[in-house]
Amino acid sequence: MATVTPDQLLETKAFFRSTIKDVREKLNPLLINNPKFDELLYNELFFFVRKIGSTEMEVSVSDDKNSVSIVSHKPLLECSFPEFNGKNRAYMKTIIYLKDTNLVCEFNQGVLLNRKLLEENGFRAKLQYQSKLETYYSIKFFTENGIEYSNSSYSDVYPFDDICNDIDLRERTLSSFHKPTFNEYQLPVIPIHVLGAKIRNTYRKKDSLAVIHSNVATGTRDGYKDVHCALFTCHPSMPELLRGAKMFAKSVGNAVVGFRFDLVDDYASSIPEAYEKARKEFKEAIENCNLKEFNMNIYTALYNSI
Repeated sequence: MATVTPDQLLETKAFFRSTIKDVREKLNPLLINNPKFDELLYNELFFFVRKIGSTEMEVSVSDDKNSVSIVSHKPLLECSFPEFNGKNRAYMKTIIYLKDTNLVCEFNQGVLLNRKLLEENGFRAKLQYQSKLETYYSIKFFTENGIEYSNSSYSDVYPFDDICNDIDLRERTLSSFHKPTFNEYQLPVIPIHVLGAKIRNTYRKKDSLAVIHSNVATGTRDGYKDVHCALFTCHPSMPELLRGAKMFAKSVGNAVVGFRFDLVDDYASSIPEAYEKARKEFKEAIENCNLKEFNMNIYTALYNSI
């Protein structure tokens, strides 16, 4: 992102304050009363500003007042490769909404690059194409008390015969042709078109917040490939988030058909013992973390979970 002047910084802060105030006045109280909502909305707005270098985005509340969306059609100033910063067509959409009483944050991104620009920067492919679409999707789930319990992502790349300006980027990004179907406790369902998607699903069960399950795979036309699963302890400095600290078990066998977990690094002598050890470490982390100074509601919910 380009250097920000003091005036631009003041303008951005004013945009954040007015936007969050306006959204809060319109939304369902169940949504805005979630202890994670304000932080989540602020972080998404900040993310958009950083990616596009502007506050020019559409922020709207749904008619039923159960969701808020942020949309941008501006080129990205931060791409996977700096050669393409600002030299792309992009579509981004975040939607924050309720699922039952849980808080959900879903992100969608499509970036179009033309073949000529790619080849000028040394990116060449054997097949014929005119443009390339890079997609990225993610989704995060939080309990009604603001505790993150599921986080998944999916990304892929597609070549097109159409030139960039002839493509309906919003439709390509959001349609079931390229967008997966997310689950809370499983790998995302592969969409209609897939080449070599990078897929991830991370979660923890609400009755066992101390143990984080991590599943990664490659998506192909033949289904999931190279599926690997692992178990982690929760990071002690961020017990409210899905951040792994120590991997204590990993999958052995075919994770699609059937597998078992084997312990690693002598963390424990059995899986039940490992769960109990992780639970005790989690309890200590909650008691010693600074969370209660920043969000007492989330801290109380975590403490009550143990």
